[in-house]
Amino acid sequence: MAFFSHNINHLFITFLIFCTFCSCYSSINDTITLSKSLKDQETITSNSTNFKLGFFSPLNSTNRYLGIWYINETNNIWIANRDQPIKDSNGIVSIHKDGNLVILNKQKGDIIWSTKISTSTNSTAQLEDTGNLVLRDINSGETIWDSFSHPADAAVPTMRIGANKITGKKITFVSRKSENDLSSGDYSASLERLDAPEVFIWHDKNIHWRTGPWNGRVFLGSPRMLTEYLFGWRLDHDGDGTDYITYNFADKSKFGILSLTPHGTLKLVEYIDKKEILRLEVDQNECDF
Repeated sequence: MAFFSHNINHLFITFLIFCTFCSCYSSINDTITLSKSLKDQETITSNSTNFKLGFFSPLNSTNRYLGIWYINETNNIWIANRDQPIKDSNGIVSIHKDGNLVILNKQKGDIIWSTKISTSTNSTAQLEDTGNLVLRDINSGETIWDSFSHPADAAVPTMRIGANKITGKKITFVSRKSENDLSSGDYSASLERLDAPEVFIWHDKNIHWRTGPWNGRVFLGSPRMLTEYLFGWRLDHDGDGTDYITYNFADKSKFGILSLTPHGTLKLVEYIDKKEILRLEVDQNECDF
């Protein structure tokens, strides 16, 4: 009996050590710190394992970009240096001494891209389970920058499309030039007319398409939002004068990537249990234009 009890205790202690190790590993593996950089061919992974941050190249291109993707590199939801591609594998991501997250050329030491926060601070960058890359002040825990507030061409659940009626500041999505050229394209999307909010897609400085005003449930000019594919939008307000819309799924096994295409349409790719089940472009007809 004593032998059995000893073995049980030994197994329990081993289990605790294993759990502690796993917990430490997961928290380290999703974070970049002043002492832990990220090189090309390396990634950090969200605790849920759904998202990775690392360098990748689009199809038929040798350019290297820092991005966040869902499950695999083709499902890209954010790009850091889209207008400053790296021509080789010498990119490295690190926390700069001023607290900014930066991409460096490890041979030359040049800063290729930066979060450009103005306040010097000690910080860490963590890839969260939502797919958001968050830069935090170590001392206060305050978020000082995040990728959801600086999007590329794609929106995912809980991500905001917003505008501030006082400052005029907007969270704007910008298309790529082409599927293989990730640099900023000709189309952008933003929340406009905040008294009766609607999303505009712009072609350069001209209105290309709009959703119609928000009626409290959907955008009136976008009847497809009433379908199961695009249902789940909501309009919210922050105390600082910011209005924003988000979309989400009640079913947590679902995930979606809504992107602004290089030719100015909206494309939705939807997943259940990490498997793609739907790919569609939201209809736009001549009356919309």
